Amino acid sequence: MSPDTATSPLPTVPDERGRFGDYGGRYVPEVLIPALDELANAWARLRDDPRFRAVVSEIAAGWITRARSLRNPTQHELQIVAHAHYVRGEKAEAIAALRRALAVGGTSDAAVREDLAALGAAPSSAE
Repeated sequence: MSPDTATSPLPTVPDERGRFGDYGGRYVPEVLIPALDELANAWARLRDDPRFRAVVSEIAAGWITRARSLRNPTQHELQIVAHAHYVRGEKAEAIAALRRALAVGGTSDAAVREDLAALGAAPSSAE
């Protein structure tokens, strides 16, 4: 028996409509649901489209190029660079940027550590 059945009062995974049981759902005003459905459908169509991926990769390359001109990038800027590298399939560079973001420090240390964990990397031994 799954954890979403008799032992749990509410399911832990949304159904195909994005709802958790009869009444739990996406915590947004009902008027936004059609727009969210449209967005989800567009994402489903585009996420594997090579042309879309090429555009996203080009945009990410622009972020990476801009970041190289920064003398002292902030933690947030380094996180953006890491995400841009990841989108381009450059996992090692993404990890390096996240480790640098931790070294810079800031209010997003926990988020940076989560990103590193999601990439299967531990913070460097210096942190």
